[in-house]
Amino acid sequence: MPIGGYKGSGLNVAIGLLTGVMSGTAFGGSVIDHRVELDSPTNTDQSIFVLRPDLIMSESESFESVDDHLDELPRSGPDGVDVRLPGDRVGQVEADNIAKGVPVPSPLLGQLNGIASRLHV
Repeated sequence: MPIGGYKGSGLNVAIGLLTGVMSGTAFGGSVIDHRVELDSPTNTDQSIFVLRPDLIMSESESFESVDDHLDELPRSGPDGVDVRLPGDRVGQVEADNIAKGVPVPSPLLGQLNGIASRLHV
């Protein structure tokens, strides 16, 4: 899913250059889809970004600033649309799944029932 418009694209290119090109690993069109190409080496990289915010501001200021921005983030979307972070809804989804069961799309349910029938389970 596209994210961040031109700024997100620019950030993606910058990160790709730093983690792919500068490390000598795959970048852009040379990236192999490991879900399709099961026998090809992927030549991918794992990178870690380390930042020392205490060189810019005090530790308490940096934590307070991060907290403020994360508190503001949900209200930063267009009118009536909350911006969510990964994991924001996990508690509610788990409670719903416990109360109502895990939703299974009809096509998948049909396939699972077919397999169960063939296996007599």
